[in-house]
Amino acid sequence: MIRKPRLKYARGKDGFTLVETMIAVTILALISAVIFTVVFGAVKRSRFIDQEIELQTEMSLILSLVAEDIRGAFTMEGVVPFFTGEDTFFGDLSGDKVAFLTTSVLPVDPEFSFGSAGEVEYVVAGDPQSGFSLLRREEAPFSEPFDEGGNQWEVTDRLASFDLVYWDGEDWYDEWDSTSDAGPGTGNVPTLVRITVALEEGGHEISGTTVVTPVVSAAR
Repeated sequence: MIRKPRLKYARGKDGFTLVETMIAVTILALISAVIFTVVFGAVKRSRFIDQEIELQTEMSLILSLVAEDIRGAFTMEGVVPFFTGEDTFFGDLSGDKVAFLTTSVLPVDPEFSFGSAGEVEYVVAGDPQSGFSLLRREEAPFSEPFDEGGNQWEVTDRLASFDLVYWDGEDWYDEWDSTSDAGPGTGNVPTLVRITVALEEGGHEISGTTVVTPVVSAAR
């Protein structure tokens, strides 16, 4: 019996060496880091844009609300002309206060009918630790004594600044008092009111400004 010789095959290396494995892991880690950086940056940018849009929308709504209230500011025969604006600060934050009689074209409370005459007041509350809020008080129909009564709501809790200045036809003033016997505002509502609102959240701040003319001033 003739036995066939066994053929010996040359066998290659089994698997990868440690060096090759470490190189592969390093490359994979670098690729993962790049992907993570790109994705994280995209998510962060998306959140930033969403926050900016949200703040921009809220700021625009606040400006519209305040402007519409001031646009309806009026004086009435037999009623003390009431439009007061105080220049107030909380440290570096401008937190003005303004109160006036208005036709309330944009009442906050849905139970109040559109076009009803009332008293509206905007005031800032809070502190640097807890943050600042813009509050709106409305009393409709209005009644004396002014500057009190009615119901109050929080317009925003992300306030960074609320600043108003008043034009009498010749100069701008930081304060206004139609009930005073002398000085800017005596017996009248302003000719123009410039409203500046700034909102802040997460270290991101956005601001906007609008100028409004009360209807009764435009008619003078």
